Amino acid sequence: MEYYAKMALKQYSTPYTILRLCNCIGIGEENSKKGNIAFGSKHVIPDLIQKIKASNIIEIIGSGNQERMFLHGSDIAEAISLVVSNLGITENKTYNLGTKEITKILDIAKIIWKQLKPRSEFKYKASENLETDITISSANSDLIRNELGF
Repeated sequence: MEYYAKMALKQYSTPYTILRLCNCIGIGEENSKKGNIAFGSKHVIPDLIQKIKASNIIEIIGSGNQERMFLHGSDIAEAISLVVSNLGITENKTYNLGTKEITKILDIAKIIWKQLKPRSEFKYKASENLETDITISSANSDLIRNELGF
């Protein structure tokens, strides 16, 4: 999609602003069933919550050492608002939205476990990595931080 946006600028003088988002978290992430699809089941945090609620030993996809940045939906909304309010500055630019912290999946699982099962010992088993999984997913947000104060 970024390519198409840049080509629209080149061919038709249509301006663009691109926001590259890290993992979004927040309200609405629960694993509700709709047909045969478990919505949210491919998102890390709701998937871990569901697994922890269902078992005394949770399965972590991969080793759990994969690292991610997580952004709350309200922070993403703030970034979009900043971009839209400053089109003179943001036109034809690409902004990465991330956090200053990067977190291991296993550490997130431990935090969720402690909240949901505070009296029981954290137990997990690692499973095979997904073929498409990456070890580290992070973003440098300096541009949007410096230009717009995000």
